[in-house]
Amino acid sequence: METSAFIGGGSVLADAPSARDRDQTGSRSDVFVRLEQMANAAASSTDAVSTPRPTTGGARPVDPLAAGRRIASMTPVAERDALYAEQRRLALKKVNESLTPAEDRRLKIVRWNIDRIEDAEFGPALDLLDKRANLVDQVATSVQAFLAEVQKRRRW
Repeated sequence: METSAFIGGGSVLADAPSARDRDQTGSRSDVFVRLEQMANAAASSTDAVSTPRPTTGGARPVDPLAAGRRIASMTPVAERDALYAEQRRLALKKVNESLTPAEDRRLKIVRWNIDRIEDAEFGPALDLLDKRANLVDQVATSVQAFLAEVQKRRRW
């Protein structure tokens, strides 16, 4: 499936300003190429959708959580390590000195990116754990109701 169905024609990044998606050599930068690949992968997601979502141009709806996790899971290990190192550097500077407003914003962005990457890695397992915990709560409620009914009938 092509991303043009989501964007109204062409590639996801086809309308990006040339100054932003070109590096010094004049070729598309790796970042924008990777973003386009991730957007295409998200658009061709085969994950099941639990609720109907609006679509454009006849495109199949995509679960945003699954698409976001899929995109974040494509982050290279080197980039992930660089984010952790930058977070460590900025956090230490924040404790030892003070951050400029630009550095403070950058720290928030880095933390958000790390959160997205970790959600892609651990999110599905945590979602399953949450479902099982909810099931245990439901069973506990049912057992308590059953015990209350037994106590009520026992008094007769």
